[in-house]
Amino acid sequence: MTMCMCIRFLIAGILLLMATSELSGQTSVITTIRADSSLKDVLPYDALNAAGLRTGKVWDSLTVKRAVRTLEQQLADKGWLYARLLPVYENTKGVLWLHGRTGARVRLGNIVVHSDSLPRLWYLEQMVLDSGMVYREKEVEGQIKLWLKALADSGFAFASIEPETVLRMEDAQTKYVRLRFHIHENQRVRLNGVLLRGNSYTRDIVILRETGRVRGRLYRPSEMREIQRRLERLQLFKKVSLPQIRILPDGSYMLEISVEEGQATVFDGVVGYIPQQASSGREGYFTGLFNIRLNNLFGTGRRFGVHWERPEAFSENFWIRYLEPWVAGWPLNAEGGLERTVRDSSYLEWKGDLGLAYRVGEDMQLFGRYARRVVLPDSLAAVRQRLTRYKEDNGQAGFRWDTRDYLLNPRSGIYFENSYGIARKTHWGPGFLLRQDSVRSPEILDNILLRLDLYYELFHKQVVAFKLNARQVSGSRLQLSDLFWFGGSQNVRGYRENQFQSDRVAWLNLEYRLLLGRNTRLYLFNDWAGFHPYQKPDDEVRVIYGYGLGLRMETALGILAVDFGLGQNDGFGDAKLHFGIINRF
Repeated sequence: MTMCMCIRFLIAGILLLMATSELSGQTSVITTIRADSSLKDVLPYDALNAAGLRTGKVWDSLTVKRAVRTLEQQLADKGWLYARLLPVYENTKGVLWLHGRTGARVRLGNIVVHSDSLPRLWYLEQMVLDSGMVYREKEVEGQIKLWLKALADSGFAFASIEPETVLRMEDAQTKYVRLRFHIHENQRVRLNGVLLRGNSYTRDIVILRETGRVRGRLYRPSEMREIQRRLERLQLFKKVSLPQIRILPDGSYMLEISVEEGQATVFDGVVGYIPQQASSGREGYFTGLFNIRLNNLFGTGRRFGVHWERPEAFSENFWIRYLEPWVAGWPLNAEGGLERTVRDSSYLEWKGDLGLAYRVGEDMQLFGRYARRVVLPDSLAAVRQRLTRYKEDNGQAGFRWDTRDYLLNPRSGIYFENSYGIARKTHWGPGFLLRQDSVRSPEILDNILLRLDLYYELFHKQVVAFKLNARQVSGSRLQLSDLFWFGGSQNVRGYRENQFQSDRVAWLNLEYRLLLGRNTRLYLFNDWAGFHPYQKPDDEVRVIYGYGLGLRMETALGILAVDFGLGQNDGFGDAKLHFGIINRF
């Protein structure tokens, strides 16, 4: 063997020994963690554990270094700005030593405020810092942000704050930081008008009346979100950007509002056919749905809609509605409509109504409504179900409180609505029924409606929705046409549309939502309802539930709504598929 070969084997042996030693070091386990006596009180076990230092872990120098940096930051947050730690690992014993020092603890000393225009007292009233507190940079930064926000809401949108710190030693254990803030408020910003962008179809006045008077008003960032919310609640625009301030060449300030036009006209049409059922002998029949909605008539914010639906062979619904916003320049909406309903060939109902809603503040609405109904039962239903022919005058009043951040797909907020109504029924036939049942005319009915929606974002884009509805109607002689019809896509999913009727009902909808887009979500749902069945003893209450999953997805026609639900005791083959297009009137 030549000398060259011997040298090569020697080098290879040394490298192998080094690699073996390194691998051995990497697989060493930390059995004990010890700290200098001066560090024990400031580094409790919980702090070490939170930083990732715990016994039983494999020694890794990079991980330990990162943990030590975390511990130093924790000490700095408690006032030990000059704390330094040095980890030393005894490989043979598995002991990790933390050597180091904390140094003097730093506290706040005198706090001095110098400003250009506002008095010093104005800043002291919003001061969260205090002499003697432990010095934390995050708290100082938080104080600056608090002042800047308050200044901006007072019209000083371009204010700046320059902090100055002077450190002095009190004794070996404590140091004090003297804080001096130099605050430059600069010029107060007053708006000279509004610049509108993107409303190619919608008229300017529709947007401007939601902003209120702008000329001469101080620019306050906190008000910009409210303006954005008001415009979004119109549901005329696909997107509304947060209003921004713009400086014109002449030095004047303008409020710029950018919107993206939504779909002004919506048309939905669905036709279906249910074939003949040999088991029941029922003939085949067509079903259908027709919707046409003008969501922004002539760009004025007015709305007009026509709807026709035939869910099954013997039922039909048709309505036409109109909405007039901002009547006479007031935040007052007027809405009216005409509706015709056929209920399973039992009776025919005509209904006309007129309602007013007045906005009070940002989140509150007071509303009132008058409606007239005419109910005409089928001759067979008059005999079997004791349905009378009557007309009804109904008055309703209530209020709404709405803090939802976005109506179509909220992440947070509350919606609460409560109303009370009173109706006067006048019966005029059939004569034999009025005589046999001793029907009194006129008859007074009372009805109460309650709705509560809660939305809470548990994690990013994961929202829990809680929706509760309760309704009650009372009178001396209730009949089928007076009751609440429920079941299906609008309340208790997993059941047929309007499968149940009741004079007292409450239903609860629970949803766990995963938000996939601004108007798109995937969710699991669980619906419950408790109700008094029609023509049952007063004390009898029935409880039903449904569960499943659903999807809301934005499309060119509107928001596609699909719910796959199972009712109580249903098998998979009994599942109900609720399908529709959402375009709010």
